[in-house]
Amino acid sequence: PIEGPNGEEGTFAFVLSLRQGLELLRKIRNAETPITVHAYIDASFDSMHGEEPWQVMVEARVNGTEPDIEQDIMITAHIQEDKFSANDNASGSANILEIARTLKKLIDEGKLERPLRTIRFWWVREFTSQRQYFADNPDAYKRMWVNINQDMVGANQAQDVMRVQNITRLPASRFHFFNDVVETVIEYMIEINNTELAQIQAGTEFNPVLSHLGTRHRYNAKMIYFHGNTDHVTFNETPIGVPGITFTNWPDNYIHTSDDDLWNIDRTQLQRNAAAGALMAYIMAAANADSYQKLAAETAGRGGQRLAANKHLAFRWLTAAGDPDAAYHKGRFQIEYAVERERKALQSLLSIDGGLTLQVEELLDQLNNQRTFILIELDAHYNRITGRRSAGRYTLSNAERRLSALSPHITGTARDFLTARGQVSTVPGLHNLMAFEILNCIDGERNGLEIYRYVAAQAREAGEHYYGMVTPELVLEYLEKVKESGLVEVL
Repeated sequence: PIEGPNGEEGTFAFVLSLRQGLELLRKIRNAETPITVHAYIDASFDSMHGEEPWQVMVEARVNGTEPDIEQDIMITAHIQEDKFSANDNASGSANILEIARTLKKLIDEGKLERPLRTIRFWWVREFTSQRQYFADNPDAYKRMWVNINQDMVGANQAQDVMRVQNITRLPASRFHFFNDVVETVIEYMIEINNTELAQIQAGTEFNPVLSHLGTRHRYNAKMIYFHGNTDHVTFNETPIGVPGITFTNWPDNYIHTSDDDLWNIDRTQLQRNAAAGALMAYIMAAANADSYQKLAAETAGRGGQRLAANKHLAFRWLTAAGDPDAAYHKGRFQIEYAVERERKALQSLLSIDGGLTLQVEELLDQLNNQRTFILIELDAHYNRITGRRSAGRYTLSNAERRLSALSPHITGTARDFLTARGQVSTVPGLHNLMAFEILNCIDGERNGLEIYRYVAAQAREAGEHYYGMVTPELVLEYLEKVKESGLVEVL
């Protein structure tokens, strides 16, 4: 029996769509005799008790020429949504089918070379299919290189002027040159689909991606910091660790309503997002020593821009600070974080071809030189602000000292995480995505203090309005909670 908040006998409630409600209201108004209604409810709360719903996946693949290269490109979309799901996520499910069909056709006709790596397509139940698969096949993720997820990729942007086709960057814990492939493709798609007056005046030729039956709208797309609201999260998360991104338009006033129907879909936006996803997948699948220079140029060049953005944060904090010594150390930690992240991206280039060691080492040396010069500039800026040559020594807080003595290790398997992940309670004040990153940064090498500094700097880079603030006290509390779950050992 259902009880109300004060112990009174309760009842149940459900929501009618606007159309259903208006139709019922019309019938009531026109009725000459009483109208009787009934409701049939088929519901359960099994998933709240650790029994996640399961649905068999559908897989297709475009085989690569080198099956022994265990670097499959994973393309995903989910299919379990209810009746009204044209954009979320019939659009993504349809798009990855079109990507598969198009790549196969182009390869079969000899218009594209068959890539080295296999491209796999998964139609899944959101979140749960992959987690169950990884639990049942604990080594399967080892042959997966990257993930591209398509979720909500058909929105007619004229139906809601706020709609933006967002594409996520990789979380800092999974940073990889793949991130720069994604950003390069999206910038290219924006450039060819959005024209400005200067281009017209210059007579510049461009070839927008347009569907015959679609709109001629701009491609209102942008790269954003990562979120975890769809299937790419199952690849990024511990203990899997496969870099994954998603296409997800947001905001969307029609999601999970009866208005998420075909009238809301634009064939042109579907085609653009399919083309972008196909291009990303093919670039990664075909990457080899011959394409290294182009990929390295994007990774190093964009990495330099990201370093400069973090340098700017450090300078701004120092200029505005009431306590310049504290601001100096915060800025220095920020720069060290950015350097470590870019080091991960450059080192990932080695996964293209093992013979690229010398070339990658040269880029890593350049990165170290950039770090040195930025820190010299930070010291000079501190001197200009304070008149002193250097800041005082950084003193660890009590929580930071405790973190520095901790050595966390992942002990749970994918099956353990399947059953216990939902039992780890949240820490008030800690953004759930930063908790996600704390867990992802437990690699057996970082101590607790290093994990805190890396995750806190990631949150600062995005801004407090995005991920909130990460404090050493919050990290300590979260590590204690995952330790209690048995998923992590903290020595």
